[in-house]
Amino acid sequence: MRDVKDLSAMLGLSERQIHIRLTKLAPLLSGHIHTGKNNRKLIDDQGFAILQRVIELEKEGIAVDLAVEQVKEELNNGDQISISTDVNRGITAELLEELRRTISRLEEDKRFLQTQLEAKEREIERLHEIIANRLPGRVECSSEGAPFQTDIEYMKQIINAQREEIERLRQELEEVKRPWWQRLFRSGQSQHG
Repeated sequence: MRDVKDLSAMLGLSERQIHIRLTKLAPLLSGHIHTGKNNRKLIDDQGFAILQRVIELEKEGIAVDLAVEQVKEELNNGDQISISTDVNRGITAELLEELRRTISRLEEDKRFLQTQLEAKEREIERLHEIIANRLPGRVECSSEGAPFQTDIEYMKQIINAQREEIERLRQELEEVKRPWWQRLFRSGQSQHG
């Protein structure tokens, strides 16, 4: 079943031209035209063959009305009208060419997406290196991106060591802030004690 849009593309006519011919062929196409979704006209293969025959006669220089009459006579004489193999070949060639274009476009899209994916993977790797360089010690991550438990323990040890160092520096600062005689006295006690 083909709709008007399909017929237009296959036969090289506008949708309006197809509608005009279908209207003129209505008596011959009864039983070959069906109504589809959204009230679309659908034509079966035999109806398409009749429409195609009228268009062939038009290309030979016969007016639409006369072409319709001639096809009517051919059908009344018992002649069988079938889909032209030339048109079938043309349709097949058009479909084949369209498939080739689609495949080519999809291959280009695939190459583009593959390039984008590789760039994103490099960016992720670069960011992992930045993170690893900024953290003290080497921190490896699990496949989910979370540090392993041993790395967390290691980080806790580093943080505790830094706290101890900060406390030691704070005590030294307090010592420096004391007047010199207290520092002298204290340092003297520590020497004698």
